[in-house]
Amino acid sequence: MFRLTTIALVGCFQDDGAAQEPLRPGTEVELTQCAGFLLEGSGGNASEVNTIYLWVSGLPTHPAGGHFRFHAQFPRSRYISYQNYSDFNTYGGANVDVLADTEIVPNTGSVNPFQAYVPYLDGKVSYTVDLLDIPLEDRPLPEPANILYGGYLRDGTPIDTNNVRYRVYVPDPGTDELGGVPLPKLFFVVDDPTQTSLEAIRKMCKKIHRAQRSLEATYSKTANVIRALSDKVAALRPPRSLDVGTVTYLANAVDPGDRGGHYMNAQSGYLYMQFDPLRGPVMAVRFKAPTFPDTEKGEEITEAEQVRYWSVCMQQTSVFLTTTGCLHDAQIEIDDDGYVRLAFSYPEDRPVVGGKPYGNWLAMTDIFAAVLLRHMQPNPEFSEALLFYTGDPVAQSAIAAHMGE
Repeated sequence: MFRLTTIALVGCFQDDGAAQEPLRPGTEVELTQCAGFLLEGSGGNASEVNTIYLWVSGLPTHPAGGHFRFHAQFPRSRYISYQNYSDFNTYGGANVDVLADTEIVPNTGSVNPFQAYVPYLDGKVSYTVDLLDIPLEDRPLPEPANILYGGYLRDGTPIDTNNVRYRVYVPDPGTDELGGVPLPKLFFVVDDPTQTSLEAIRKMCKKIHRAQRSLEATYSKTANVIRALSDKVAALRPPRSLDVGTVTYLANAVDPGDRGGHYMNAQSGYLYMQFDPLRGPVMAVRFKAPTFPDTEKGEEITEAEQVRYWSVCMQQTSVFLTTTGCLHDAQIEIDDDGYVRLAFSYPEDRPVVGGKPYGNWLAMTDIFAAVLLRHMQPNPEFSEALLFYTGDPVAQSAIAAHMGE
């Protein structure tokens, strides 16, 4: 369902000799204790089971005397991104900015394996990302490399905190959940030593730490409540079942002007398929599968694929859209004609084909069940991708016309 992992805390800074030296422009102070907490994407608020998130929340905007920086390594995985959001309590977790993996320029001597046909080089995959609070009208064009902007919503409204979510999808076989590399490290970079001090940075770190621990506790409590409700709902069955197959479609993509973003991935488009509660015992869908790089089988990212990743997930609309199971692209059997057939039913009604339980199947876990189809980081030439749909989100015919096959 949902798991929280607390990062080991070793104090606000590394207490070595360098930390005792006078602050100078460019000094980097490691904020180990402020580095956030991990959310494993196996349900609940994550809405996907093949990912893990580093959630660095409560970073104050316009910190006196400097800015925040991440030092990290590219993992062996299908996808990563850095996305910045507003605070949920003020502007609903609206998207502020996104830095895609293909956009990150590696450090000198390193490579970016997410760029087309670039092989992974052990020990040579480091990069640096700076978080800068700059008003929209003052941001330079073309945009400099490796900048994640903060401080302002997409419409220019100033915000008080930045909330960065680092995503890792589908680590390579044989690696860990982070793709075989350490967590990104958070630093405070001193720009003006006259405006800050080591003690001021330490106090800021402690304040961030308290905010993150509070949010972590909230997530944990919420997860426990959701888990209990989810289990109860999954055990329910409709009072009667009719042989109907009604599906209502809802298309959803991140609107840069929408302040109610709820921490949505700005590189993904979604299609919700809401099933009639009086449906027949088995529901099925068929569509043409987008092409993708099967990195789990060693395929390279070529940027010619239609999407970087796609998946289908079962959700409980009765329990805050809790995700109870997913199948991602590489797990789904694709027919010779490029189409996929997916079945959904209660566990006791799972189809059996050729004497074996049908593989392209997800268990219904709600009388008011919904399936979420996700298209992530689509190729700009793949016009049918859900991320590019701008019509009425509930217009069935418009959605069908946009998606085609």
